[in-house]
Amino acid sequence: MIKASALILSIRQKLNDNDPDNYKYFNPEIIDAINSGLKNISNDLLYFSRVWKIKCKEDQERYDLPEDFLKPIRVLLNGKKIFSVKSQKSDDTLNAIVFDDISIRLYVAHKDDDVLDIEYNYIEQIDTTESDIFCSLLLYDAIIYYALSILFQNPIKKDGLERGDYFLSKYNREVNNIKDTIRSNRQTQNIKTKFKGI
Repeated sequence: MIKASALILSIRQKLNDNDPDNYKYFNPEIIDAINSGLKNISNDLLYFSRVWKIKCKEDQERYDLPEDFLKPIRVLLNGKKIFSVKSQKSDDTLNAIVFDDISIRLYVAHKDDDVLDIEYNYIEQIDTTESDIFCSLLLYDAIIYYALSILFQNPIKKDGLERGDYFLSKYNREVNNIKDTIRSNRQTQNIKTKFKGI
């Protein structure tokens, strides 16, 4: 878990904005920059996931997607996995679930009180300095670098744009390193050994 207050403190240190009586950046500005970073990380890594439950109605086939929705991971209807999940309507949508930009449409037989569980990737955001981000510390530097790239893009500041570009390139390198780490961790799950019982 990463605390927003810790991120803000680290960002202020890198901005050399440490005097509480004379802050150059207000907390809402820094929170907006952190949220921009979280939005990019959510998109770039598809890191954050949650489950959305829908209590179905027999006469309703369309349901609006949550505002933070990015991409479906898995769909269950009454606990059974639905294998036909599509991103657009086609000729073979019978017994399928179709996602578009704003809604989900059920082309599967369903009745009142059926339960649809949709596991999906979402865009993580924080509201206050007291917010928590439930993720690995692996993302800590990436969040900071992206926030700094936004905060330094003030054309009035001397060398602000250059420093913004510098931190954006650090963010891109950090995200690539995280992707490599995640990929490596997924591959190690398939390792078998004769010492498995030990």
